[in-house]
Amino acid sequence: MQPPPHANRSPILLVEDDKDVATMLCETLLAAGYDVDLAFNGEEGIRCLKVGPLPKLILLDWSMPIIDGPTMFAAMQKQPAWRDLPLVLLTAHDDAKNKAIALRASGYLKKPTDPEDLLRMVTVLIREHSALRLRRTPPPIASLPSRARAEPTTP
Repeated sequence: MQPPPHANRSPILLVEDDKDVATMLCETLLAAGYDVDLAFNGEEGIRCLKVGPLPKLILLDWSMPIIDGPTMFAAMQKQPAWRDLPLVLLTAHDDAKNKAIALRASGYLKKPTDPEDLLRMVTVLIREHSALRLRRTPPPIASLPSRARAEPTTP
Protein backbone atom coordinates (compact mmCIF):
# COMPACT_ATOMS: atom_id res chain seq x y z
CA MET A 1 0.00 0.00 0.00
CA GLN A 2 1.36 3.43 -0.91
CA PRO A 3 2.03 5.93 1.84
CA PRO A 4 -0.39 8.84 2.05
CA PRO A 5 0.61 12.33 0.91
CA HIS A 6 2.59 14.12 3.60
CA ALA A 7 1.45 17.71 3.07
CA ASN A 8 -0.84 19.16 5.73
CA ARG A 9 -1.40 15.90 7.53
CA SER A 10 -2.91 15.59 10.95
CA PRO A 11 -2.16 12.61 13.12
CA ILE A 12 -4.23 9.55 13.72
CA LEU A 13 -5.27 9.28 17.36
CA LEU A 14 -4.80 5.75 18.68
CA VAL A 15 -6.50 5.09 22.03
CA GLU A 16 -5.41 1.62 23.17
CA ASP A 17 -4.45 0.40 26.65
CA ASP A 18 -2.62 -2.80 25.58
CA LYS A 19 0.99 -1.73 25.00
CA ASP A 20 1.77 -4.66 22.67
CA VAL A 21 -1.27 -3.95 20.48
CA ALA A 22 -0.52 -0.20 20.56
CA THR A 23 3.08 -0.84 19.50
CA MET A 24 2.05 -3.03 16.56
CA LEU A 25 -0.58 -0.54 15.38
CA CYS A 26 1.77 2.43 15.75
CA GLU A 27 4.60 0.71 13.89
CA THR A 28 2.25 -0.25 11.05
CA LEU A 29 0.84 3.27 10.72
CA LEU A 30 4.24 4.97 11.02
CA ALA A 31 5.75 2.66 8.39
CA ALA A 32 2.89 3.64 6.05
CA GLY A 33 3.70 7.33 6.51
CA TYR A 34 1.04 8.33 9.03
CA ASP A 35 1.67 10.38 12.17
CA VAL A 36 0.25 8.82 15.33
CA ASP A 37 -0.74 10.30 18.68
CA LEU A 38 -1.04 7.56 21.30
CA ALA A 39 -3.28 7.55 24.37
CA PHE A 40 -3.55 4.60 26.76
CA ASN A 41 -7.10 5.30 27.96
CA GLY A 42 -10.09 7.47 27.15
CA GLU A 43 -9.06 10.22 29.54
CA GLU A 44 -5.74 10.63 27.70
CA GLY A 45 -7.62 10.43 24.39
CA ILE A 46 -9.91 13.29 25.36
CA ARG A 47 -6.88 15.30 26.49
CA CYS A 48 -5.28 14.77 23.05
CA LEU A 49 -8.43 16.04 21.36
CA LYS A 50 -8.50 19.12 23.58
CA VAL A 51 -4.90 20.17 22.90
CA GLY A 52 -5.03 19.35 19.16
CA PRO A 53 -4.41 19.29 16.35
CA LEU A 54 -7.55 17.31 15.63
CA PRO A 55 -6.79 13.90 14.17
CA LYS A 56 -7.98 12.79 10.77
CA LEU A 57 -9.15 9.51 12.33
CA ILE A 58 -9.49 7.89 15.75
CA LEU A 59 -8.74 4.24 16.47
CA LEU A 60 -10.57 3.55 19.73
CA ASP A 61 -10.36 0.47 21.94
CA TRP A 62 -13.64 -0.66 23.50
CA SER A 63 -12.37 -1.90 26.89
CA MET A 64 -9.90 0.34 28.74
CA PRO A 65 -9.29 1.51 32.30
CA ILE A 66 -10.21 4.97 33.61
CA ILE A 67 -12.45 5.95 30.65
CA ASP A 68 -13.49 3.20 28.24
CA GLY A 69 -14.22 3.53 24.52
CA PRO A 70 -18.01 4.02 24.76
CA THR A 71 -17.60 6.70 27.44
CA MET A 72 -14.97 8.55 25.40
CA PHE A 73 -17.24 8.35 22.36
CA ALA A 74 -20.15 9.81 24.36
CA ALA A 75 -17.90 12.71 25.45
CA MET A 76 -16.91 13.29 21.82
CA GLN A 77 -20.55 13.60 20.78
CA LYS A 78 -20.95 16.61 23.09
CA GLN A 79 -18.25 18.58 21.24
CA PRO A 80 -19.22 19.81 17.76
CA ALA A 81 -15.59 19.82 16.54
CA TRP A 82 -15.15 16.15 17.53
CA ARG A 83 -18.57 14.79 16.63
CA ASP A 84 -17.89 14.03 12.95
CA LEU A 85 -14.36 12.64 13.25
CA PRO A 86 -14.13 9.18 11.70
CA LEU A 87 -13.79 6.55 14.41
CA VAL A 88 -12.75 2.91 14.10
CA LEU A 89 -13.62 0.65 17.01
CA LEU A 90 -10.93 -1.82 18.08
CA THR A 91 -12.10 -4.82 20.07
CA ALA A 92 -11.42 -8.48 20.72
CA HIS A 93 -15.08 -9.06 21.58
CA ASP A 94 -17.01 -11.47 19.38
CA ASP A 95 -19.80 -8.96 18.84
CA ALA A 96 -17.50 -6.26 17.41
CA LYS A 97 -19.88 -5.40 14.59
CA ASN A 98 -22.81 -4.86 16.98
CA LYS A 99 -20.67 -2.70 19.27
CA ALA A 100 -19.55 -0.58 16.30
CA ILE A 101 -23.14 -0.16 15.12
CA ALA A 102 -24.25 0.83 18.63
CA LEU A 103 -21.54 3.52 18.73
CA ARG A 104 -22.25 4.65 15.18
CA ALA A 105 -18.55 4.09 14.47
CA SER A 106 -17.20 4.52 10.95
CA GLY A 107 -15.83 0.99 11.09
CA TYR A 108 -14.41 -1.69 13.33
CA LEU A 109 -11.39 -3.98 13.46
CA LYS A 110 -11.22 -7.16 15.49
CA LYS A 111 -8.10 -7.79 17.52
CA PRO A 112 -5.66 -9.17 16.72
CA THR A 113 -5.71 -6.73 13.83
CA ASP A 114 -4.28 -7.60 10.44
CA PRO A 115 -1.92 -4.76 9.37
CA GLU A 116 -3.22 -4.74 5.79
CA ASP A 117 -6.84 -4.51 6.99
CA LEU A 118 -5.81 -1.64 9.28
CA LEU A 119 -4.13 0.32 6.50
CA ARG A 120 -6.94 -0.32 4.04
CA MET A 121 -9.57 0.93 6.49
CA VAL A 122 -7.54 3.95 7.62
CA THR A 123 -6.78 5.01 4.05
CA VAL A 124 -10.38 4.71 2.88
CA LEU A 125 -11.90 6.49 5.88
CA ILE A 126 -9.44 9.38 5.81
CA ARG A 127 -10.00 9.83 2.06
CA GLU A 128 -13.80 9.73 2.47
CA HIS A 129 -13.77 12.12 5.42
CA SER A 130 -11.49 14.57 3.61
CA ALA A 131 -13.74 14.51 0.53
CA LEU A 132 -16.82 15.07 2.70
CA ARG A 133 -15.18 18.03 4.46
CA LEU A 134 -14.23 19.57 1.12
CA ARG A 135 -17.84 19.35 -0.04
CA ARG A 136 -19.03 21.03 3.17
CA THR A 137 -16.49 23.86 3.06
CA PRO A 138 -17.99 27.07 1.69
CA PRO A 139 -16.10 28.70 -1.19
CA PRO A 140 -13.68 31.47 -0.29
CA ILE A 141 -15.10 34.98 -0.24
CA ALA A 142 -13.09 36.00 -3.31
CA SER A 143 -14.92 33.48 -5.48
CA LEU A 144 -18.42 34.45 -4.40
CA PRO A 145 -20.41 36.44 -6.97
CA SER A 146 -19.84 40.14 -6.53
CA ARG A 147 -22.68 42.16 -5.11
CA ALA A 148 -23.43 45.80 -5.63
CA ARG A 149 -21.62 47.72 -2.97
CA ALA A 150 -23.01 50.76 -1.29
CA GLU A 151 -20.65 53.63 -1.85
CA PRO A 152 -20.63 56.38 0.71
CA THR A 153 -22.33 59.45 -0.65
CA THR A 154 -20.83 62.87 -0.33
CA PRO A 155 -23.17 65.73 0.46
